Amino acid sequence: MERETTMIGEIALDSLSAADRLLIRTRNSTYRFVVTDPAACRGTLVREAMRECEGDSVLIGARARNGHLETDTLKLKTGSRAIFLIESGGCLKRIITSAITQLVHARSQNAQRHTRLTPDELNGDAR
Repeated sequence: MERETTMIGEIALDSLSAADRLLIRTRNSTYRFVVTDPAACRGTLVREAMRECEGDSVLIGARARNGHLETDTLKLKTGSRAIFLIESGGCLKRIITSAITQLVHARSQNAQRHTRLTPDELNGDAR
């Protein structure tokens, strides 16, 4: 499957497709995220420094503002941070990156776009 690879400054999380790959670099770490469920921004996370697969994760953008971290579920961009929520052994683990220095998006040519689910829909409360 061919991929269109682009170094980007910002990505709209609702533009992700199944099988898209994100490379997220910070000053000291590199994260690879392969999208499995674009509507829920869910995928498989691998931390390169440790060469370990973290498993099924949800990706959320975040930015520091006035000394606090604010989530941004709409986009991820250089200078901001990424939050990964990881299900592991019945527990929820959270990884918050340092400031993102580089974003690379490898788009799957055959993937379909999906509409992002609302929090209510994610919790099964769709009306």
